[in-house]
Amino acid sequence: MGDPEHPTWGQRKTGLPKGNYLMTAQIQYVRAFLASRNDDGASAVEYGLLVAAIAAVIAGIVFVLGGNVLDAFTTTNDCIEGQGC
Repeated sequence: MGDPEHPTWGQRKTGLPKGNYLMTAQIQYVRAFLASRNDDGASAVEYGLLVAAIAAVIAGIVFVLGGNVLDAFTTTNDCIEGQGC
């Protein structure tokens, strides 16, 4: 059956039927790749999305309450200038 020190593709001890060594090697490669991934870039993207969401909320609040704040400052300014309160 060949040299046990140097088995051929079909003779490797994988526990799988003959000819499935290539599939096993690919699975092992994918597992090693997934285990060695670095997710630091994903964290940066998540923080960027969080900052964008906060900015959108602040812009929405300014848009909704902007008229009320402008009226309050106009009234205060008129009172300070002596045009009546």
